[in-house]
Amino acid sequence: MTFLGDDYVIVRDGPVPTVHTLYATAKLNPWDLERFPGLRPYLGKPQIEDGEKAVMFLDPQFRAQIQPTVPIEAIAIPRVVDHEETGFEAETLSILQQAATFTTMSQLPYAGGHTYQFLRGLCAGLPGFRMEIGRDKPGIARAVSGFLRERTSRPPKRPTVANPGSSPLLSVIIPVFNGGPFLAEAVGNVLAQEYPALEIIIVDDGSTDGTEAAVRALPCEVHYFRQENLGPAAARNRGIRYASGDYVAFLDVDDLWAENTLTTLMDELMRHPELDVVQGYSQVTEYVPETGAYEYRGNPMESFPYSVATGVYRKRVFDRVGLFDKTLIFGEDTDWFTRAQEQGVTMRRLDMVALIVRRHGRNMTHEKSPVELNTLRVFKRALDRKRRLREIA
Repeated sequence: MTFLGDDYVIVRDGPVPTVHTLYATAKLNPWDLERFPGLRPYLGKPQIEDGEKAVMFLDPQFRAQIQPTVPIEAIAIPRVVDHEETGFEAETLSILQQAATFTTMSQLPYAGGHTYQFLRGLCAGLPGFRMEIGRDKPGIARAVSGFLRERTSRPPKRPTVANPGSSPLLSVIIPVFNGGPFLAEAVGNVLAQEYPALEIIIVDDGSTDGTEAAVRALPCEVHYFRQENLGPAAARNRGIRYASGDYVAFLDVDDLWAENTLTTLMDELMRHPELDVVQGYSQVTEYVPETGAYEYRGNPMESFPYSVATGVYRKRVFDRVGLFDKTLIFGEDTDWFTRAQEQGVTMRRLDMVALIVRRHGRNMTHEKSPVELNTLRVFKRALDRKRRLREIA
């Protein structure tokens, strides 16, 4: 086979999607060197430090096999499976886009909305597959070679994730406090997820800005509840109590879910009944007045890990862990996930951006100190619970 890279490459999207090589190097886990002893002479350094990979310099020994540029025939996502043979199956467009955008946005300097749009377009224009990697290691190369020989320009029929007849009801809970201007966009974002069995619950936490009028102007049916201003935890708890679905998700009114978030997370829960929570990551954006747009900030893998809006939950998990602590105006999300971990709740985080967090200067957490955000208070509560358990034991 020819070689372009096993890490970073350059990709162009047109007129013919093309990939360009960057580095004439390849990496292996140290233990894999035993399987490929012939590569040892090409190591950059003979001693490999713990936690690092072995780096091999392929030029000039393998120069004839290094291709500077080749067209892209297809995109394949690798998945290790529990059977012998390696094969290729058509994959959904949403899964392809999430896999491509997440890893690139996490590692590419100066990535932003333009990067996201580029990768979405690239995935949409190419055939997409799931490469199911079997136990027969020599067979992996044969399977890839056969796949490349048999490739045609005709895209595969992409599978769908869900359909109305088989999709369980998902209750989406949107707490609102003086977020009327954001409400129509938030509800539109929920509907744009195209999950076929939705219930939208809006809990007005004592708004004074005309949120109720914004609800009446919505183009779809929602369940609307109003209460005195008790905080986001109390608003989410009320939504949980009134939820009809066996699955719930939460969306803050000024944030947005990334495309296909609900279908992807629900699909993972359906395929793995042992899971109680499936999450993605959040991508922070910041409103720039000069451009009138939100621009990407930071690495999603380094974002706040306890955002409740990045996940979908089986409703039963709240019977086990309890509801959100309504005495915490801030930090209620960290507190809930800490309790869930203590209870041994089975959670999985997918490598995908699930939530677009929009910072606009009026967020509830804007310029709050760690003390105001109850960071120490939540930590002390966790310590107290551990202390009580030791005393009981």
